[in-house]
Amino acid sequence: MVASPRIASLFALLATAALSACHQPKPPSSLVGDFPVPGIYALAGDTITVWKRTQQPDGAWKFQAYSITPGGTVEALEEMERVGAPAASEDAIDFSEQRKAFALPQSEFEAIRAKAALLRPGSLGPKDPIGGYGGEAYARGCSQDKGQPRIAGVNFLNNANWGVFILQPGCGSASGREAEAAMADIFDKLDRAAGAVKQARR
Repeated sequence: MVASPRIASLFALLATAALSACHQPKPPSSLVGDFPVPGIYALAGDTITVWKRTQQPDGAWKFQAYSITPGGTVEALEEMERVGAPAASEDAIDFSEQRKAFALPQSEFEAIRAKAALLRPGSLGPKDPIGGYGGEAYARGCSQDKGQPRIAGVNFLNNANWGVFILQPGCGSASGREAEAAMADIFDKLDRAAGAVKQARR
């Protein structure tokens, strides 16, 4: 029995579709758990805040953060963490907040969001992450060390639900090193974008 041209074409299409499915790239794995990285639709409603703390020579900590809305608008914040009131009024300027806002180009926004997705907890919860709950995540192979400071992180806010990735020093796992590199790349992109905006406004 000879198959009709129509049936033969159908089989050819099915075979092509099957081969395409076999060659679909495997989604990257999360750096914080044994699950695939969430896609762009999962992050579509997230406000993503990346932050880091850098200890200064005098022991004080400098806090820097970028908060990115779902539309790609960024608010940047830079300040010295307040340990107490400055002894002299001329020192107060060191503790003043520096805020600025700008919009990211779409390509940069998507690249940053893709990097942040590697660090997003598997699920977000209704509580503030500062209180600690299941939405607080660390790189695979790392766990909370109460003797180490929190030096960087990413907060994810979607409506009333929170999740947070925390980076602490001393995590030597492969995922920990990748997470640290991802954070550095995110900050590099945001610092360059903020610098470009500053230059354009001069």
